[in-house]
Amino acid sequence: MKTKRHLLQLCLLWAMLLRPAVGQAQFTFTNDNGAIIITGYTGSPPGALILPDTILVGGANRPVTGIADGAFYNYTSLTSVTIGTNVTSIGDHAFDYCTGLNRVTLPNSVRRIGNSAFASCWWVAGVTLPSGLTNLGDSAFSYCSSLTNLAIPNGVSSLGSSTFEADENLAAVTLPNGLTSLGSWAFYDCPKLSGLTLPASVTNIEDGAFNGCASLTGITIPNGVSRIANSAFMGCSGLTQMTIPNAVTSIEDYAFATCTSLTNLTIPDAVNGIGDYAFWGCTSLGNLSIPNGVSRIGSSAFQTCISLTSVNIPGSVTNLGDAAFAFCNHLNAITVDANNPAYLSVAGVLFDKGQTVLIQYPAQKTGSNYSVPQSVARIGNDAFFRNSGLVNLTVPAGVTNIGQYALAYCTGLTNILFQGNAPAVDATIFYSSPSVIAYYLSGTTNWSSPFAGVPAVMLVGTPIITAPVNGQSWNNSTFTMTGSVSDFTPVAAVWFQVNANGWQPATTANNWTNWTAMAANLVDGTNLLQAYAVDVYGHNSTITSVKLIYVPPFNYTNINGTLTITRYTGSGGVVNIPGKIQGVPVTSIGDYAFFSSSSLTSVAIPTNIVSIGVNAFASCSGLTNVALPNGLARIGSAAFSYCASLTSVTIPNSVTNLEDYAFLFCTSLASVT
Repeated sequence: MKTKRHLLQLCLLWAMLLRPAVGQAQFTFTNDNGAIIITGYTGSPPGALILPDTILVGGANRPVTGIADGAFYNYTSLTSVTIGTNVTSIGDHAFDYCTGLNRVTLPNSVRRIGNSAFASCWWVAGVTLPSGLTNLGDSAFSYCSSLTNLAIPNGVSSLGSSTFEADENLAAVTLPNGLTSLGSWAFYDCPKLSGLTLPASVTNIEDGAFNGCASLTGITIPNGVSRIANSAFMGCSGLTQMTIPNAVTSIEDYAFATCTSLTNLTIPDAVNGIGDYAFWGCTSLGNLSIPNGVSRIGSSAFQTCISLTSVNIPGSVTNLGDAAFAFCNHLNAITVDANNPAYLSVAGVLFDKGQTVLIQYPAQKTGSNYSVPQSVARIGNDAFFRNSGLVNLTVPAGVTNIGQYALAYCTGLTNILFQGNAPAVDATIFYSSPSVIAYYLSGTTNWSSPFAGVPAVMLVGTPIITAPVNGQSWNNSTFTMTGSVSDFTPVAAVWFQVNANGWQPATTANNWTNWTAMAANLVDGTNLLQAYAVDVYGHNSTITSVKLIYVPPFNYTNINGTLTITRYTGSGGVVNIPGKIQGVPVTSIGDYAFFSSSSLTSVAIPTNIVSIGVNAFASCSGLTNVALPNGLARIGSAAFSYCASLTSVTIPNSVTNLEDYAFLFCTSLASVT
């Protein structure tokens, strides 16, 4: 029995002695003056792995203080790892692409986590970082798509590049007091990150640090930050508010691009430069104040800011990039400080100071006609882009170059008059502007049709206007006349006047192939009708003149210098009885003067008529309206009898003699006042 007990004890002793030897056999390592660095694993594919605190070397247990670069790289079968309590450093790529790893236990001894140490560990949902950690390497936890939250210890003063890049479920991160720098792309493409406060100690936010953090709604940048780096907040589509500190002097390329929910922003006075595409695609940005001190606004800096309605460029801006305000669909005016040495605005249109380059014609500027100033030599890229209200455009002879997409998406643009030789253009100039016709003048060169994809038509001259045959006679003081306009010129209007009594617009039903003039109160005898056409570029035709002879449709008698109308000879309708004929006043409407004029519908009686005779309007069955003047003294017997369509009548106070049957059988008459 005693022998058996000794044998058992001996076996246990051997087991204890062999235990470190088994651990040692599973790992490859290096011995750095008694400190063990694990470099790899030689056992069967591990699931759960526990890294030892020590390894027996030379008869002594040596502490495991480090995990070498790439030690467990691409160990896809590894599901969990517990790291020994003596480890202070985890090397670059140590557990990179351990795509099955879901749990990591780190000891408080760890001071350094190397570059990409746990990158692409897709299933790691949570990690408690050691309180003594001071160095968190580039891409340390990038592409950890299951990681949801993390607290970074106080000893970490900077985050490396892409530390948490593409952690698509990372929602909350606690940053330590004392953190001074966020590396480039530190939280790039973390679309669920919403809970984040930047410590006051932060002085540096590198390129793309929060690019694609679509759930961030508001953030305050600490006062020590002096630049908003390239793409720093690009794609933060949920960001509605942003506080930029007064120390910031530069907003760099793409800094806030596609922050589609950002509605307003105050740019600090210290800012001297706004980079290319800095606010590109900020579609909700409606309020913008550019401080006096900004000297450069980069190319496309505010492109596609479709909620901007106006922009004021301060006197300090001397470098304005191409398309800085292009595609701003609701922009109606750009103003420039009068003291600006490089740029100028005229009626809301942006030019260089010498007015030789038209830079931007706002997309929502009102008005259907525009003439480019004669001093302009070049129209810039995207200059008129998406202005749908512009119909007619005149380009002066001095313009030799028109930039890309300059007149693209101008859906209302119909006519462009080029006053000089064909300018240099490319195929994009009229992109998606479907109705454009380019007109050019005789004697200019290099024209062909189509021109940049649109028809090109040579203008012969100003419009030619014609009117009806001269000397027509009219029997009514109200007239309608139709004329025509010829030539290739697109016509904007036709104006006419009668007897120099003021120009009035004519009308058209067929885009000015014909025109119609309507006017009243021709004088008896000869009347002069004048008319002219205006093309869309403001050119007037010569004035055409037509004589109209007005023969009043009445028989009348002259007794002692006053006239009595004895018979109406016209065709009916609306009749205006003149106050004078041949200069002699009309004072009476005689007996039976309009009797049985059934086509008569309305009659206006002048104020100098004092007497309406017997049966004067009797049996005018179509008469619906009659205006009796104040001054009328007598309405004769049966004057309006059998006017079956007459519905109401007002008898003026001046009437002293209303004879029998004046309104007999006016069967529709409902009101007499």
